[in-house]
Amino acid sequence: MHGPRDVPFGPFARLREGPGDGHNRLPTPARASPCHARKTTVSHSETPPTQGNQPVTPPPPPVPPGGWPPPNVTSPAVGQNTPPAWHYTPTGRVRARLGRLPGWTRAVALVVAALLGLGLVSYLRYGWKPSSSQPDASYYTGTEAENWPEAADIVLPVALAQEHFTAGEIRAILDDLEDLIVLGRVDWATGKSDPAAYVRAHSPGMRQYLGDTLDGAERLALVSALADGHELLEEVRYTYAEPPTVDEVKDDEGVTVLEITVKARFAYYFDRRGQRYYNPLVVLDTTTVWQLPVAGEVDPSATGLWLTDYEWALANGDCEEALAGHIAPAHVGSKEAVLDDEGGLTACK
Repeated sequence: MHGPRDVPFGPFARLREGPGDGHNRLPTPARASPCHARKTTVSHSETPPTQGNQPVTPPPPPVPPGGWPPPNVTSPAVGQNTPPAWHYTPTGRVRARLGRLPGWTRAVALVVAALLGLGLVSYLRYGWKPSSSQPDASYYTGTEAENWPEAADIVLPVALAQEHFTAGEIRAILDDLEDLIVLGRVDWATGKSDPAAYVRAHSPGMRQYLGDTLDGAERLALVSALADGHELLEEVRYTYAEPPTVDEVKDDEGVTVLEITVKARFAYYFDRRGQRYYNPLVVLDTTTVWQLPVAGEVDPSATGLWLTDYEWALANGDCEEALAGHIAPAHVGSKEAVLDDEGGLTACK
């Protein structure tokens, strides 16, 4: 059986943009095009009309009933440092119109205007959000994860009995593995991380390695840790890239092990929070191989679940955060990934 130093734990971390692009890299940030605002200047002349060399003061307009300006207000004399009587401000016009409406109508109009303004501010800041009157509405609508189930309910398929493992034993192992996946890929991303529980779920022989990895830059290979200041808007979703496999095999040292391979994709939809994301949806592709040795063929310290191989790829992820072991969407200004000959992430430029 492999010990913690003999198991091929090497960094298999890989980043790619997504299927069909032909390049193992994150999306290159596009240049932001400058925005040009048009400015319109409106001038208002306050010079009264004249007749010959004498200024002519026109009579003030009739006062509408209940309108603006109020009754008994005389026009200012020509030459005073005040607007002439015919100079009505926009506020005055609005008040004149509202003044002709019944009180309850004015109240309704003001409430509607306030709600529209609040909705516009919310839309500009956070984007569209599903309405509570639309139970089927989701942030994932229109994305590749639209029909994926929630990862908190992940199910590993039933496996047949093997020579050294009964069907009931395998079912119990898969149940524990489902809990482990939820702990690492769902709870960790929603602020309920439990490093001690994650480590305890594995063999005593590799717990030290796991503890060190969860505190380092390679943690993304094991758990989905979000970058600081980022939150999700909806539950994590998942799908299988390939059906999970359960087989009884011999490892390199001739030990009989139950080998479980899970190739799963996890979708994370981030809250924009004013960030200039290219896309708030980040998809994490994972390939994870666990092995469980037959108890009588290894030392007691080597019994239990072993994580023996892993790969991961991040679509639409920020390079620097991924290099630090975190998930965050790529945004304007994100750096491009630098990959080694095997496709592993080495740096960001």
